Amino acid sequence: MNDLTYELSEELRRLQSSPQAAVETISTDETVQPAVFLAELTDDLYPMREEVKRYLMQRDISVLPESYYPRDPETFQEMVRQDLTRSQLFVQLLSAMPFKEFPDLPQGYVRCQFELACKVLEEEALLQWRSPELDLQTVGDPVQRDFLHSEFVYAVGLESFKAAIDFICDLPLNSGNKKVLVLGDMLELGDQSESEHRKMGEYLRNKEIDAVLCYGPFSILILEGLGNIHPGSMIRKNFNTYENLARALRDLLQEGDVLLLKGSRGMQLEKVLEYLDRKG
Repeated sequence: MNDLTYELSEELRRLQSSPQAAVETISTDETVQPAVFLAELTDDLYPMREEVKRYLMQRDISVLPESYYPRDPETFQEMVRQDLTRSQLFVQLLSAMPFKEFPDLPQGYVRCQFELACKVLEEEALLQWRSPELDLQTVGDPVQRDFLHSEFVYAVGLESFKAAIDFICDLPLNSGNKKVLVLGDMLELGDQSESEHRKMGEYLRNKEIDAVLCYGPFSILILEGLGNIHPGSMIRKNFNTYENLARALRDLLQEGDVLLLKGSRGMQLEKVLEYLDRKG
């Protein structure tokens, strides 16, 4: 849940700093305060929706809709459109539970909101979330499974990795100092592990990083995804033990360097720091 709220915060900050409006505007004499459209969802996710809503409201961010929409399809869709034009970001939480279908709205009210958001908002203002622990192969409904594969759906474990990498890349350094990434396996990705670790390497290709050191059997795929970009300048290695990783770091790092360790909790990367502390 912390990863999701962090992602929301970063997405709002990015949109607010964008020189282009993220939503279509309507002519009105009143000033419309930007807001987040927190979409309706399946019954199993309502407690999490309330948690996200509290998070946003504590930061003085308006949350739409302000009340439950009527179940007349035409009225429902019109009210959704109106609220979307006031929104800076569309957020929808997803799970394996399929959407309910209705005779007068076959795609269901939950999916209908996303379809309308695609028409009203820019792509960068669409944010759907699913748990990174959800194994998509276990989703029995094929329509729901395809929907969870959408390009707008974030399994935030990976996005948390990317946000951390972007943070370190943006840090200023003195001449001669290095930016070093230590990346452990992302254990929560299930059957997506191989493809998602390779995607992480691809994501690193245009980043200004001096060294990528990986730990774990899946993290070697990050180096495969990285390919031969920066072959002469970027240090890239994979390690099977945290002791060997820590020794390499001790030889590599110097005062003023920036180090980021990122991996699933089960990888116990804190042992690397403990080793460095013991060995000085």
